[in-house]
Amino acid sequence: MVKVVGERVDVSSLRYANEVWDIRDFLFYTRYMIDIINQNTKESVDDTVYEVFKNVIVPIEYPLPKWVWELPTPLLQLSILLMDTHILFRHPTKPMLSVVCPDFWKLPYETLRDGVGDCEDTSILFGAFLHAIKDLLDKNLQYFVCIGVVHDEYTSEEYGHAWVEVNHKGYGWVLYETTLDKAPSKLSQYIMLADEIQRRYTYEPVLKFNDERVEIVSTHIQKAKKRKHLYVKKVREYTRKIMKHIIKMR
Repeated sequence: MVKVVGERVDVSSLRYANEVWDIRDFLFYTRYMIDIINQNTKESVDDTVYEVFKNVIVPIEYPLPKWVWELPTPLLQLSILLMDTHILFRHPTKPMLSVVCPDFWKLPYETLRDGVGDCEDTSILFGAFLHAIKDLLDKNLQYFVCIGVVHDEYTSEEYGHAWVEVNHKGYGWVLYETTLDKAPSKLSQYIMLADEIQRRYTYEPVLKFNDERVEIVSTHIQKAKKRKHLYVKKVREYTRKIMKHIIKMR
């Protein structure tokens, strides 16, 4: 799991043993990702960012299949534990055990390759796309990948989570919830949806990073991270209820 030690972020336990990572290194992009951007480029950078966002949330499935959410709570918790535990091997043809990770951060190309990723995987993937858009289309594009905690104002529960924030010229800072399975067709509709999500859920970052810098907001990472999957279930159910009303308003 990610650890904040003073002014340093330790991500060495998030992948294979003996790998050393700067958290910003996760935001590298490939030529294939540039092709995706070129296929979805619109007249404005804001609209391009949103089109790319939809190309993250629609094809990338969340790791838990739908039927798992319906299991009794003990079985659901066991399924989540097994899903988040990765027994990693150093070489595919020489099965020497490398490390057992309680959680595993994928690189952007791995998430695209697998078509599967949880909150930090999809947030890192979108962050890598934003890095590319910044390099290719707008050097002044501002964004952050955020790792932190979400507070449910209705139930007072807390959940560990990851998300993305983008500073749009026409709208200011916009929260992008990368675990949604669908989104409105227009950016303006999505911003209304994001506002509604934040009426119920308060997003509190522990650290924020992009391709240039890391900002440590808090040195305390709550134990709520273990319950991130339950939040994804709740926020998807909540957004489905309000999306129909937002789309009808436009």
